[in-house]
Amino acid sequence: MARSYLFEDLSSEQLAPLAATAATRTLVRGEYTWHVADPAEEVYVVLSGEVKDFVLDVEGRETVHLVHGPGMTFGEPGYFAVERNRSVANVATMPTALIRLDRPNLSRCMQEHPVVKDRALEGLAGMIRAAGIVMASRDTRPLADRLILRLLDLVDASPERIAGLAGAVGRVGTAMSSFSGRAAGYTYNLIGTWTDPAEDATHIAAVRDASAALAPLSLANAYVNFEAETDADRARAAYRPEIYDRLARLKRQYDPTNLFSRNQNVKPAP
Repeated sequence: MARSYLFEDLSSEQLAPLAATAATRTLVRGEYTWHVADPAEEVYVVLSGEVKDFVLDVEGRETVHLVHGPGMTFGEPGYFAVERNRSVANVATMPTALIRLDRPNLSRCMQEHPVVKDRALEGLAGMIRAAGIVMASRDTRPLADRLILRLLDLVDASPERIAGLAGAVGRVGTAMSSFSGRAAGYTYNLIGTWTDPAEDATHIAAVRDASAALAPLSLANAYVNFEAETDADRARAAYRPEIYDRLARLKRQYDPTNLFSRNQNVKPAP
């Protein structure tokens, strides 16, 4: 549960009462967590495996909304909706283990720790924003959007084609190390390749444009070893603010003159 974005601000002691009431649910591949219009009285956290949110049109064609892997939270839209029912179906794409958080216990936790509700609102806002982008892309269907939608289809049809951030990566708390992307289900690395220096500006701009297009669908942080640019803003963006500040203090202690600076540099704190 500590891996869920909802509870990242809570200590183990603060989370313990909710954890004591949580239930575990296991699913086989193809087993539904819920169907459309089912009551929405719980939120889930993925322990292992993977589930997807989807709907079927009148001709039986499937549209996948979201795929949830280890450490990811799902079920919030129906849980917080006035109607308290599910607008999409959810099914396991492989053998999956879930933590189920029922409404009375989760509501009590949110009353005692309002920051949990704040995190839920942030998550819902991100979902709405991402859904708007996907809907717009389905209306216009330019090449870049068709590519993204095709990638999502491939992930859904064969999850091993894209490496997920599962296992040990997601079992460590977000404040335990400098790696800031532990809540992500997947990671991507945009790479431009060319041989003519005269084309530098064109290809660099193309990669930056692609990064900007994917940013609304992504977590705020980046994986620092994927960063090719070494300016201070990019280094800072790779970490959560409190992690960057901690690294800057360590840099001040062990490398106060910033001797090791030919990298994605964290400058020593003043």
